[in-house]
Amino acid sequence: MGEERRLTRMIYDAFVAVVDSGQDEIRPGHIVQYMREQNNPLGIWNVNGEFSTLRSMGVIELDEDTATWRLVRSQSYEEAEERLNGRAVDTVK
Repeated sequence: MGEERRLTRMIYDAFVAVVDSGQDEIRPGHIVQYMREQNNPLGIWNVNGEFSTLRSMGVIELDEDTATWRLVRSQSYEEAEERLNGRAVDTVK
């Protein structure tokens, strides 16, 4: 996994962890704080950039009225990454 993809996945996993802790409306600062608590500090610019990537993947969405981000639960990260990379997700097992 490339460094950019690793960072995107790390931010997504942090986003999910913050949501799972009870915070539904996320701001970049929530992720910065979470990453600091995990001894893996990131700058706010890194988080903002990855939020844009995650939004284009369809796994988070911005509520423009409140300027907060929300998890899109109907789309898994893996499905979004497969779609982004042009590979169909195999749903037949």
